[in-house]
Amino acid sequence: MAAPAPSHVPASTYRLQLTKALGFEAAAKLVPYLDRLGITTCYASPVLAARPGSTHGYDTCDHSRISPELGGDVAFEAWADRLHDAGLGLIVDFVPNHMSIHPVANAWWRDVLENGPASEHARAFDIDWQPVKVELELNEYLPAKERGDFSLRMILHGRRVCFARNPACDRCVLEDICPSSRLPKAGRTRRRTSTDTS
Repeated sequence: MAAPAPSHVPASTYRLQLTKALGFEAAAKLVPYLDRLGITTCYASPVLAARPGSTHGYDTCDHSRISPELGGDVAFEAWADRLHDAGLGLIVDFVPNHMSIHPVANAWWRDVLENGPASEHARAFDIDWQPVKVELELNEYLPAKERGDFSLRMILHGRRVCFARNPACDRCVLEDICPSSRLPKAGRTRRRTSTDTS
């Protein structure tokens, strides 16, 4: 059986980089202009829920939600309807392997941090659970709800450490809570998790 013919074939595209300043409502207002230019299809940057404050949308945190910072479901549908009414198509950039590892906004990553290989989302991330450097291996996971939004205590190669969100700078810090550990001291910002190889 032959595949059905596409309902819309792009002939000329115009890319929109969506941001909080140029969300779905603002994009909808551009439709008449794009139509006058002879554009047949609007090509948009990612529209799914990304890291809070994202300027590009490729740091997705939740593939099940339309970005609330861009306007949410209602505004997205209104924009799509306006494009359709003008005879324009819509292509959305979607990169499934691009995700932010924000420990609060990304529930999948948070679950991996809390449960390690036992997490139902562990296979979604490319993590070497048996690294070459044995000192990087996580021996035990001790989930804990502390310091507001998120905190995780774990045993890292026999040393007790705490991976926590720092509300002051919205980043994560890997705190040494064992005096004899050689890990970074409290307050030092870490951009990667303890499973990195740096």
